[in-house]
Amino acid sequence: MAMSSKETSRDLNGDVLFEVSEEEFERCPSRRRAVFGTLFFGSFAAIEAGLFAWSLATGLLVGFNALLFVPPFLVVVLAVYIQYRSLRRLHRFGIFIWGFSPPLRPRGSRLGDSGRLVIPFTSIARVEYLRYGEGPEYLAHFGAMVESSDGIRIAINDTMISGQVGRDPERLREAQRILERLAQRFGLQRQEGPATN
Repeated sequence: MAMSSKETSRDLNGDVLFEVSEEEFERCPSRRRAVFGTLFFGSFAAIEAGLFAWSLATGLLVGFNALLFVPPFLVVVLAVYIQYRSLRRLHRFGIFIWGFSPPLRPRGSRLGDSGRLVIPFTSIARVEYLRYGEGPEYLAHFGAMVESSDGIRIAINDTMISGQVGRDPERLREAQRILERLAQRFGLQRQEGPATN
């Protein structure tokens, strides 16, 4: 599967089956959480680095005591890195006539790439649709596992979609119907047991 990230130059408006708008994506809860987490842990890292430098400069920390600052600082830096990577993996979801844009960039893609990643349907081997539990269509949890011809698997589920569009039943129902149709086109549908929260 070609994992190149590109900003599509063609006019998508006529080819869109389902798409999270740029406005929805900018204010989506998933993105806000990731931005907040990155800033929160980043501010802790900056404060701790400042305290460490000040303590060394004033002579308050010497020898072994100075090393006591290192583990907590490394933990905070690791938390910043994890939050930043989760922010960079977030991706505006869309399904078009000729391909789809996953809600998260696949782990194999380069996170530094800018632009929209659209995976063409020609590189998809199968789509497995999953519906968990009973109940009205949009209340039952649903998802899909998309597998490329070279074995890369991409998960899409209602939690990821609602994280970008909110709990709008009409939008979730629309995404669910399109994922079901993709599964009919590419392969597999199955009903799972009751969903566990």
